[in-house]
Amino acid sequence: MSMNNNRWLRFLTILLPLLSFSGLCCLPPAAEAQTTGSITGKVLDGNDPVPNFLVGVSLSDQNSVFKAEKTGADGSYTISGLQFGNYRIIFACAASELDCIDQWYNNRATFTEADIVSLTSGQATQDLGETVLVSGAVIKGTVTDQSSGKGIEGVTVQVIDLNDENNFLSDTTNSSGAYSISGLRAGSYKVRFRAFGTNYGTEWYDDVADEGDATVLTVTAGETKVGIDAILSTGGSISGKVTISETGAGISGAWINVYDTADNTLKGYTATGTDGSYTVGGLSASGSYKVQFFEKKAATNAGAGVNKWYNDKSDAATADSVSIGQTDVDAVFNGASISGTVTDSAGEGIAGVIVKAYDSSGSLAATSPATGTDGAYTVVGLQRDSYTLYFQADGTGYSSEWYKESSADAVDITSLGDALTGKDAELDLGVSISGTVTIKDGDSDPVPLEGGLVAVYDSADSSLLRGTATTGTDGIYEVTGLPAGGTFKVRFFRKTTANGSGYGTSEWYDDQPNFDQATEVQAGDTTVDAVLEPSNSLIPVYKLLLLKSRPQPENP
Repeated sequence: MSMNNNRWLRFLTILLPLLSFSGLCCLPPAAEAQTTGSITGKVLDGNDPVPNFLVGVSLSDQNSVFKAEKTGADGSYTISGLQFGNYRIIFACAASELDCIDQWYNNRATFTEADIVSLTSGQATQDLGETVLVSGAVIKGTVTDQSSGKGIEGVTVQVIDLNDENNFLSDTTNSSGAYSISGLRAGSYKVRFRAFGTNYGTEWYDDVADEGDATVLTVTAGETKVGIDAILSTGGSISGKVTISETGAGISGAWINVYDTADNTLKGYTATGTDGSYTVGGLSASGSYKVQFFEKKAATNAGAGVNKWYNDKSDAATADSVSIGQTDVDAVFNGASISGTVTDSAGEGIAGVIVKAYDSSGSLAATSPATGTDGAYTVVGLQRDSYTLYFQADGTGYSSEWYKESSADAVDITSLGDALTGKDAELDLGVSISGTVTIKDGDSDPVPLEGGLVAVYDSADSSLLRGTATTGTDGIYEVTGLPAGGTFKVRFFRKTTANGSGYGTSEWYDDQPNFDQATEVQAGDTTVDAVLEPSNSLIPVYKLLLLKSRPQPENP
């Protein structure tokens, strides 16, 4: 016998409390007069003992294993330390390497059918005798392409128990299109072939589109039924894009379900790519469909979180129908938001601060409007991610800073429905650097430079722009909001563009060609002057603009 991997998931739902809590959460409350008992027995595969086989115990009214033991070399087991009470026992094939089926004492299929084992003061030990494992049936076959006859890899094959359609085992076809599903109880089943994420249509065995027309397969214990094949043909598709309303950015990992309009059956599903686009293929060309959008995928192949139907409808009944071939079946979700207040040390709001949200990749995701006199801000259009917030206070007289003064302190958005509040900042008054910029005028004295750009950088990091200012008619500038006690390096540009970047002749203080050779200045210096060379050609300098829009973390 060999283990079927699908059955392991089924057993985990039973065994998880044991793994998490070691059984302590589920034991009956102890009393001083109580004693404990034990349950014993032996596990056989035919006439052979089965070592290392897991036998689990649940309370009779709670389908959750709280204690388990493995069999010894002779197949015997003893589960001791059980307080007097009623129990149900599972023999867990899913946790073994054997091709058998899970069973409850006494050869019962389910928890509710299992015989109850009682421990009392008069019966402190219960010997359950020999439990003989039951071989599971196997269904196997191959899935091929109708046109080429070649095997199709990645098709999900589901064997559905007719006694309980929520109970099914599945396998995925290999590169040859082959699959094998074992561990089936004796009974009746239907088989479904699903190739979601491809242009192949879904069908039931034997070559029918609807479950009602599917062939019923009956298997007996240990039987292997072969040749349960499928030949799939390509179908039509529906495609579109899922985006954020405030930014137009695509939502990666959004979940899409496509339902048949006639009977509301699920016909296809997929997740959006990194740009928010999707395609659901394998759909019947003659069908009409309704499409449901979820902001994200659940742990299983299902949607989760905020959802809506096409075309911006709240439910299936009002959703617009779509046809095969439509490529504009889009959905737009409102993004999440982060808000708070920016104040000074006295608690008064600071106007003119822009709050920038950077995602987990370090990219600028969204920017708030400048704060008003109350200091309030809101950043909108955010997706599920972790964000660091930068409070940019250029021109306010206050020092810019990161949320909680750390670029590593992130704010987590877990749903598009999130509206996080209270992400406040208290900014310190900054100090300034000032001076005069002039430009050479032939043999005459230098003249004041009007409209030049002065950029101040952290002396330890050439990518960390601390502030900028534009020279006035007299050539005088002042860069404010710099951290007190800091050291800086200053760059002078001959011109300033409308969007705040510098271009033309430039140099670093004090008459140096680059950042590394520039002279450091202290916060509060008032004589950081420069005399620039004239230039007849204006060469754009874009780096400054980029840095200004994306501040970097401060060095410790």
